[in-house]
Amino acid sequence: MKKIIFVTQSKGGTGKSALTNSLAHKHPKALIIDMDDDFRTISCSLTNRTPIAFSFYDKLKNIDRSRIDKFIEMVEGVNEELFICDLSPAIAQQLVFILNSKYDEFGKFIEQFLSHIGAELELYIVVGGGNIFEPTTRYLRNMYPVVNQRFPIIIYKNAYFPFSEEQDRLLEEYAGEHSLEVIPLEIVTSFK
Repeated sequence: MKKIIFVTQSKGGTGKSALTNSLAHKHPKALIIDMDDDFRTISCSLTNRTPIAFSFYDKLKNIDRSRIDKFIEMVEGVNEELFICDLSPAIAQQLVFILNSKYDEFGKFIEQFLSHIGAELELYIVVGGGNIFEPTTRYLRNMYPVVNQRFPIIIYKNAYFPFSEEQDRLLEEYAGEHSLEVIPLEIVTSFK
């Protein structure tokens, strides 16, 4: 079965591209897809291979549903089994609405089409502590009810932004209540 991973967070600068880079090194046969039209961070930082640049945007920077169709067709048409996608914050923000099958027939279509081609979608949501805790967990809290167990969510806890004891407790409580896995994300920075 093919697996599509969306590395996602509506707040910029949280470590999405660092996580994508780490996953790319961990999975050398995966197809890496740079969906961050604004910065193309993963395309610039990944040194051992060339990611595919793919955009869901139309000219007005809204998600173009026909581009989502093209993406799913691309997944169906290639031999790779794992697709790791680095989403921009703007795409991540709109993704909440796109995947919401309760209010949008297109969300149901995505789910049915993925099933038809034998693919599954997982969401890797990056969360940080300190001053980014509130916006990053708000995105998680907004995404969870939309996905509603149709697509697995894995939380990547970015230790680069230190968590207070209270933030640790709140995140662990939320993850426990919803049976979500929390994986530590250690970002190593070095300056030569």
